[in-house]
Amino acid sequence: MEMKVSNKTFAAKRLKITGIIVLLALIYLVCSLILNFQTSSFLSVQTGLIWLAKNFIPNSQSIQYWQDIA
Repeated sequence: MEMKVSNKTFAAKRLKITGIIVLLALIYLVCSLILNFQTSSFLSVQTGLIWLAKNFIPNSQSIQYWQDIA
């Protein structure tokens, strides 16, 4: 049994996905305007992840505190 998929199927899926992405972008924009969210905060995500890695990954200096944590 062979299934035939037409170009209309792919076009419909592409249109649906594009619509969902546009809708999510609009929701994000409306919410950020209402909450006065600064979109430049996303640029600091990399810096935040580096800070987390430096401060929360155990190292040789943190061994002395392991019993207090456990």
